[in-house]
Amino acid sequence: MSRHFTLPSALRWLLVVAGAGVAIWFVLAVTMALVLARSNPASAMALGYESSDAQATAAMMIIRGKTSAQDLARAEALAQGAVRRSAANARAFSTLGAVAALRSNGPAAQKHYAYSERLSRRDHLTQLWLLEAEVANNNIPGALVHYDRAMSTSFPVRGMLTPILLQASADPKIASALADRMARRPHWWREFADSLSLASPEPAVALPTIIPRLKLNMPAEAER
Repeated sequence: MSRHFTLPSALRWLLVVAGAGVAIWFVLAVTMALVLARSNPASAMALGYESSDAQATAAMMIIRGKTSAQDLARAEALAQGAVRRSAANARAFSTLGAVAALRSNGPAAQKHYAYSERLSRRDHLTQLWLLEAEVANNNIPGALVHYDRAMSTSFPVRGMLTPILLQASADPKIASALADRMARRPHWWREFADSLSLASPEPAVALPTIIPRLKLNMPAEAER
């Protein structure tokens, strides 16, 4: 045996190779968990990558299609497991809120959704539920806050909510509050202004109330 490759050096080499193998496995495991957690949470968990995201997404997928007592209990257990793994998982708290709402437990739903929003304003289910809660309380400015947050973070949600907001703008009180919100030029202002000019149900109410508040820059082609 070469003196440059003694038994101790061979052991060190094997340990380095083994350590590298463990590191590669860990990286692959984490990568698989991240990739599959939201696209295919069931597969992620079946492969042993039972991350907080995978559990929260699996819970959410259950309540999207089924609302039996057994399904709600399973979704709740998965969401609670996600919370135990990560107390900062907004989707898990949103799912717990949805379970509570489906059980007609309004106070619990409010608590979970409010905490979900504290963690992230990008959870669409949370924003939609809080929006509806403000509408039920006849809090127009409060509802528009959640319209803004939902429409600013998702193009599909923006497309869903724009027609609803157009219809609502026919009410002078809503048009006035909406004008205050539009004056801040949220991310969706241009698309909504286009829709308003083309399809407002009450143009005599909405257009003169909302459009002037935008303070359009007429030399700019897009705004003109």
